[in-house]
Amino acid sequence: MPSQMQPPTSSRFPAPCLARDVVTDDADCLARSISGWSQEYEQLKAGHFQGSLSEMRIGDAQLFLEQTSHALRQVCNVPADHVWFGLPHCDSRCVRINGVPVQSGRIAVHRGGRNFELMTPDALQFLGIVVKEDMLMAYARQFECDDWLTEMLERPVLEVSETKKRAVQQNCLQILRHPRQTKSAPLYQSLSDQALSALFSLFQAAKPVSEDRSSSRQRHRLVERADAYVRSRSDRLVTVSELCTALSTSRRALQIGFQEVLGVGPHAYIRAISLNGVRSQLKNADSPYASVQDAAAAYGFWHMSQFAVDYRQLFGERPSETIKRRCR
Repeated sequence: MPSQMQPPTSSRFPAPCLARDVVTDDADCLARSISGWSQEYEQLKAGHFQGSLSEMRIGDAQLFLEQTSHALRQVCNVPADHVWFGLPHCDSRCVRINGVPVQSGRIAVHRGGRNFELMTPDALQFLGIVVKEDMLMAYARQFECDDWLTEMLERPVLEVSETKKRAVQQNCLQILRHPRQTKSAPLYQSLSDQALSALFSLFQAAKPVSEDRSSSRQRHRLVERADAYVRSRSDRLVTVSELCTALSTSRRALQIGFQEVLGVGPHAYIRAISLNGVRSQLKNADSPYASVQDAAAAYGFWHMSQFAVDYRQLFGERPSETIKRRCR
């Protein structure tokens, strides 16, 4: 990788096609808000969710800031032939992409066309930069670093300068806050070049992260197996004891794994997954379940008063309030 990098003089972007802001109290609505993406969000921590999105698309480039109030499990798919770079504001709280931590001094990377999983903590700001891959590689060839970049794009996490990362975040935030009523193509051309140049400034000393701790890999695999087991039995509430038996593991190992990878215990996670399933049905106009009771029973909840308490604690509203969203 070259030790000194200066931005190319120009990279051609078409005129902007989207600039908007979204504020919502619904995680599913936020998941659907990022244009071109396919996403599913599940809320893991209790409380009334609040989220927002500021997005700007300039031709084949996309820039957005997503803010979320509560911990989420996100299953995401970037548009095909594009590359996403994720720059979370982490502090001491950790984001994970496919189990790999993205803390201070790191950014996440993913090529489009295939799913990836994000685990995000409470009170998170997450900056995303998405660029069409052929444009990104054309830019890289001007630096004579296209072979290096191709290799880096296969890694989920890169180590970068935290100082440069914060500078890029501030630069991109200024672009997103630029008055939206301005329609000048040359201005947006300048903004798009500015965003891509800022991104490439991170690559000067970037290197791939090798998550080589065997214990960390084992815990992530354990949680993946547990998640698959719970979801394959969505018609009932799996117990932690059953999970330990099915996975041939101890309760302590399961607890440690879930806390490290997801930030919640196995019991809380199982209930959160089931409650998110019920919530999805309650909001779906095409759901086969006409009542709260039917939807709850389909996910293994039979004690309706306790279900209502757990539901309101997790989502900050009653099931009857959620079902009204079908009419929105």
